[in-house]
Amino acid sequence: MIPELQKFLNINADLEKTVGTIDLCFGHNDLLAGNFIDDGRRLWLIDWDYAGFNSPLFDLATLPRTTNFRKYWNKNCWKCILNKRFLQICGNAILR
Repeated sequence: MIPELQKFLNINADLEKTVGTIDLCFGHNDLLAGNFIDDGRRLWLIDWDYAGFNSPLFDLATLPRTTNFRKYWNKNCWKCILNKRFLQICGNAILR
């Protein structure tokens, strides 16, 4: 076995224990700021060519890196997501 492989297998096992079971869902998979359009009445999500079944955590993980949500994002947001209380605790601040 490649020496580094066991290290990454251990990291993966720890992550799976921390996150728990993840149900797959249909996700956008390309949440760039340019894919959001606000027409003043509603928020539109466009450009669905990368969409497919994935973990809902993938779309959540890309938000702070690809949008202005970065300034609201911190370790507590990830804790909320992993505890499945994201929208209850952090959602209102992030979605404003």
